[in-house]
Amino acid sequence: MARCGCTGATSCGCGVSVTNGLSLSGTGAGGDPFVLATAIDTARGLSFQGGLVATDVVAGDLRHNGSSGDIEFDPAAWLSYTPTFYVGGTVFTPAGGAIIVGRYKLVGRLCIVRARLQWGATTSFGALTGEINVSLPFAATAEMAIDSVAFGTVSILDSAVAVFARHAQFRNRGGVSTVYGITEAGTVVAHNTPITPTVGDFYSWNLTYETIS
Repeated sequence: MARCGCTGATSCGCGVSVTNGLSLSGTGAGGDPFVLATAIDTARGLSFQGGLVATDVVAGDLRHNGSSGDIEFDPAAWLSYTPTFYVGGTVFTPAGGAIIVGRYKLVGRLCIVRARLQWGATTSFGALTGEINVSLPFAATAEMAIDSVAFGTVSILDSAVAVFARHAQFRNRGGVSTVYGITEAGTVVAHNTPITPTVGDFYSWNLTYETIS
């Protein structure tokens, strides 16, 4: 059986290429599957095209259950990002004690996102009005980059009343991939719809989408 290994960050033998993670797209001499015998640490996950025999793989990203068992793939950890918010197409910088959370997990080109904006004691939209958008950590593919694509949920908490659920859809804001919330009837989440936020209220986005690279 052929043994193929990487000698650097992007240089591997036997038809192995490394681009935004580790991609195995060939076979060893004589058509044997790859033997992967090194620790792996990649933030973007692994893409395998062809056979794989994993031996002594560690570091948490790939685990082999016995010499011939199934491979258990453990994606990269959750990482933080700083969302940009827009109101009516204008950048909105929350202040006044607002709490902002942005988290994502990237597995190849699949991105899972959690974002939250919680209202502080003196947080205000000021003079801004209109649709609320939040930026994504990475640009979306062309297939996602149309207004009619739904790929998650937006939850709006009115701490005094209820939770409102909306569909999450893509919106391009000046070349920036963003998301907005909308009802089946076509009403978008805006500065005063479905709530006018007060302290403790929050907007929460939970999304899954395909990145452009």
